[in-house]
Amino acid sequence: MKQCAILMLLSLLLVVQIDCKDVTCSTFLDQFYAKASKQGFDFRPRLSVILGITNDSKRIIKKCQAPIKEFVDHTKLLRLQNTIGLLKHHIVKAYEKTIETRFLYDDIIRELEFKLPIKTDKIFRKSYEKWEKDSEIDKSRLEFVNNTIGAMALDYSELHKGFKEHLEAADQTKVIVEKYFDSANTSFDTFLNITPDTKNKKCIIWEVAKIILAIQKEQDQLLVHLESMKNILRVYNEQRLIFIEYIMGMRESLIAGRDEVEFFLF
Repeated sequence: MKQCAILMLLSLLLVVQIDCKDVTCSTFLDQFYAKASKQGFDFRPRLSVILGITNDSKRIIKKCQAPIKEFVDHTKLLRLQNTIGLLKHHIVKAYEKTIETRFLYDDIIRELEFKLPIKTDKIFRKSYEKWEKDSEIDKSRLEFVNNTIGAMALDYSELHKGFKEHLEAADQTKVIVEKYFDSANTSFDTFLNITPDTKNKKCIIWEVAKIILAIQKEQDQLLVHLESMKNILRVYNEQRLIFIEYIMGMRESLIAGRDEVEFFLF
């Protein structure tokens, strides 16, 4: 009996996993267009602005997935910590910021791959399943979209513009950071290979210090741009989700809270 119960539970979980399909904003928008057109509303291509950033997501994701240039390898880092005590803190900070940069790129990728919360939000999933089966959308909601589409397009366009500006700035800053990395490593190698009594040792340390300070300044700028990109995407996805919940009848307006209707829970 126990084995039978376990098999039934596994079967049920498998069905749930199959039913919980991934749904992108683009997929939902195509469904919305089809339903709206049957009721005399044509929102193409005016509403496509809500896909503005993600229309180029594959290229941006590929760019974000590119390997981050290593500041120094771990072995060299340990040697530098033991030989340039005065700069130890700054060298470690630059090393840590390289790791932080990778994390931010990964956060951006996750936001770009945003899908509707079918698998994680039971109320949303039930609402979507009901909406998908319904042949018509509440006409007052279609009229609202038709009357406010201009303002919505402006909001999404501003987000897209801000994202694009930070993306371009991040690309440029990343190139500068990597050039400084090359310069720093050249100086590091020179320093590590000279004899202890070399007269220009202090000059090399001073040169290394200037490069590291320049690196940190550019790294800080890069992190600001990446953090801004992540935050813009987060707002962008939140606004798109609110719009979709409104269309499905989960919200009375775009500024109203979500209606968690009791029968959705079953």
